Amino acid sequence: KHLFSYSPIHLFTFKKAAFTLAEVLITLAIIGVVAALTLPTLIKNYKKQVYVNQLKAAYSTLEQGFKKMLADEGVDSLWDIPEFANAEGACFSTWYYTHINCVALTNKLQKYFKFTIVPWEDVSSSWSDSLLGRPTQESNIAMGYGELSAFVLPNNFFVFLYILHQGDLNPQLIKNLGGHLLEQAAYVFIDVNGYKGPNIYGRDIFSFLLGIDGNLYPVGGVDYALFWTTEESLASNSSYWRNSNGFCGNPNSSNIDGAWGDGCAARIIENGWKMDY
Repeated sequence: KHLFSYSPIHLFTFKKAAFTLAEVLITLAIIGVVAALTLPTLIKNYKKQVYVNQLKAAYSTLEQGFKKMLADEGVDSLWDIPEFANAEGACFSTWYYTHINCVALTNKLQKYFKFTIVPWEDVSSSWSDSLLGRPTQESNIAMGYGELSAFVLPNNFFVFLYILHQGDLNPQLIKNLGGHLLEQAAYVFIDVNGYKGPNIYGRDIFSFLLGIDGNLYPVGGVDYALFWTTEESLASNSSYWRNSNGFCGNPNSSNIDGAWGDGCAARIIENGWKMDY
């Protein structure tokens, strides 16, 4: 008769689950150790990806602009555009940017790239004495190609443009080898984050040749190598980044310290837009 009134609940005892203070402290310590070990790598990889994304955006912006210029002019070569061809020797340093031919070119470029010009003095004053990761006297921008003013585009990347027309002596051989760069119109240096550091080749500064076809060819890449050192094979071509420690360090190394890093854009692009160093 007590079947429904009787409950065996009193036979069981319940204890609320909880962590002890020692267990909590141990868990927090383990989390701290894991974070200390992994965060630097995560941050480093994040910065690399930012540089790569910035480079990709700059690369695309410049190529699209030059291609549109060619299309608007109805020509196949930048050298067939008078403002471009006449600017050779007129824009190679800060002091020449007021030259009439350089002004004509910058006015032309302004139609395709909305930019401002920052004088070299203002650019260099924000950079270290070891400009671009090299001794100043060896810097491409500071010495080898004149003290170039920077074209600053809306997304805050710098473009240094050194107008120089140069063709290969054996264009047919380059074509036979699968190369595309037959004539260069300019050297192009891109600082993907402007004044911000580290201002080092292979990190935030990258080198290209601008072909007369409006394409950007990374220094140390296949087309660059065939253009400068035409050989039957790239296997021993010293101008190719995979064969040279002078172009983005040792190809089998993740370290470019001490290397010039000129060919790092080629390394990034040829490896599927990855900074693997």
